[in-house]
Amino acid sequence: MHSSCIPAVARLAEMTRSLVQLGDGQEDEFNLVSALHDRLPRIDGHDPTILIHNDAVVRGVSELPKMGDVSRWGVLTIGTGLGNARITNRRRQR
Repeated sequence: MHSSCIPAVARLAEMTRSLVQLGDGQEDEFNLVSALHDRLPRIDGHDPTILIHNDAVVRGVSELPKMGDVSRWGVLTIGTGLGNARITNRRRQR
């Protein structure tokens, strides 16, 4: 293995161990939101709020500042699966 690959492999191995600790996703009762909620600390006495979105929604939200000149637009992501999102810009209140 090339020495420049070792840090990346080590990070991947650590991420994999973290995912296994959350559950393998094959269990009927496994719930990612619940698993995260149980592991995150309270903040100022409040339970954390956890929202799960697919990668296309996250990518789309990150592009909002660049998409002000259109009323609607879409995002398609291709990875281990397909993700898609349709986003409608709201009119700005003056």
